[in-house]
Amino acid sequence: MLEVLQEAGFYNEQELGLEVTDSGFRLNYSDADVGFSLSVLEGKIQLERHGSKIDGFEAWYRSFVPFMRSLISDILDELQSAFEWKSLKVLRAQMLFRMIAYDFVPTDQVEADDSVKNYRLMSRLAAGVPGKQGRIVSTEDVQWLDGMGRVDIIVSRWSKLESGCPVREVYTVEAPGNRDYSSLWLEYSIIGETPSKRRTSPSAQDAELESAEQHERQDTSPAFDFDDFMAFNGVDLFEGFFQEHFLSGFWPDLFANFDVFTTADRLP
Repeated sequence: MLEVLQEAGFYNEQELGLEVTDSGFRLNYSDADVGFSLSVLEGKIQLERHGSKIDGFEAWYRSFVPFMRSLISDILDELQSAFEWKSLKVLRAQMLFRMIAYDFVPTDQVEADDSVKNYRLMSRLAAGVPGKQGRIVSTEDVQWLDGMGRVDIIVSRWSKLESGCPVREVYTVEAPGNRDYSSLWLEYSIIGETPSKRRTSPSAQDAELESAEQHERQDTSPAFDFDDFMAFNGVDLFEGFFQEHFLSGFWPDLFANFDVFTTADRLP
């Protein structure tokens, strides 16, 4: 780990600490500007960084993440050797971003004292919601707010990398206290995983000749490849995923015509 820190240009080695538990270990690098934690716990390798400005995160990402693939490979090799396992592979990987947007003020509003409420933004994501009698009420009608509490939206989309490996993008927007608050909690993640086996039932014509087990086959998609996942169609995952899809796509569409304040991660 010390070698990786030096290669990334992180020289405060005295800020590196180790925590060992019954289920694994955690490395904490507590530098004020480029701090992070790396844990191997309960079958998961997790790299986590606390909230910061986007440019600060990008500078850290560009410095450290290029070495993450070799670091994870080394961890897998050590685990495989220690437990004498025949093989050990990454089956699933996820990159997750969290942030909070609050105090939405129309860009043409002279006075910025009164921010609009959550429902103005959530109505852009949901065309209708259950009303008082359970009937679907259009969010274009102000009556939809009568008795409404929080409104959360989760949408996932499937796509494939150039190798054919499937990936899933997940957009989550939570509106706590929907009627009275002016804040949205946003999560954006991309997930790559090993395709599971898929079973197809035999047709009635073939039922007497072949059993269902003979029709069991594996998904035609290639097995998950961590290096391919991080490359994201030849473009760095941060640039091709977070910047292009979220910051340049979803964010400006959701908050069009509003000035918005942001903070990273969840408020206490």
